[in-house]
Amino acid sequence: MNKIFLIFLTLPLLTLASESSEIQKSLEQRIKEDNHSNSTSSLVTAHRPNYILPITYMHDPNEEPYPSDDELKNIETKFQLSFKFTVLSHVFGSKTDLNFAYTQKSLWQLYNKKNSAAFRDTNYEPELFISLEPFNEDWRIFKNYYHFGFVHQSNGKDLPLSRSWNRIFATTFFEWQKTLFMLKVWYRIKEEAKDGPTDYTGDDNPDITDYLGYFELTGIHKINGHTLSWMLRNNLKKDNKGALEVNWSFPLPETRLKGYFQVFTGYGETMIDYNYNMTRVGLGVAFTDWL
Repeated sequence: MNKIFLIFLTLPLLTLASESSEIQKSLEQRIKEDNHSNSTSSLVTAHRPNYILPITYMHDPNEEPYPSDDELKNIETKFQLSFKFTVLSHVFGSKTDLNFAYTQKSLWQLYNKKNSAAFRDTNYEPELFISLEPFNEDWRIFKNYYHFGFVHQSNGKDLPLSRSWNRIFATTFFEWQKTLFMLKVWYRIKEEAKDGPTDYTGDDNPDITDYLGYFELTGIHKINGHTLSWMLRNNLKKDNKGALEVNWSFPLPETRLKGYFQVFTGYGETMIDYNYNMTRVGLGVAFTDWL
């Protein structure tokens, strides 16, 4: 059933890939914004999409980490805030910059009055990375662009709900068939094992790469003001654990906001669910998109 569902979700990608695209104009505009940010220290730009989904429905929520009397609602609110700015320009020449980015993703049991409408999980993800354009135009393949850096991700909770990991990552951006792709690979920085369940200094989630793997592939396609994006992860093992997220942003009348529809299925939507397979559908608005 899950495989059929994944195939169904990817069909729109195949359809849009054959149409004319706005990806080139959007990519050029985003590069201009980033270049302007480099020369204006106070300017902050979007890093990932910024959105709020007031109503999402998740099938079979993960109640295992919580006390038995904390009943979760299937309907909750999800939102993401993400920004970046240039710390230092031209650190290794005119084509390289040092950047800082911060992303926060929250799951909010807004409609769960029994549990005081608590935030179920919030992930904090600061990054420090070098952005690089090839010094020689002949090095470019499909307009490649690169990031190399360090990222920390955690949910800021106490034991036993604490989750965190640190990674070194590399991302390459390239355009193919009128679609922008981002391939991100990472190495997890190892932590010491816990001495016991109450040890605050040990690894909270030693098996996280069994579920989130070592790479993430994102595709972005634009047409007539609509943006269709998808994210794919897989652990590349026999048990085939991973995740697929599909997002569709579309124009709304009389506003610069975009409608935003999202489907997620698999492991690791947030840190608290890194080892739990779930599916969510949500609808809301986007303040900024990838492009």
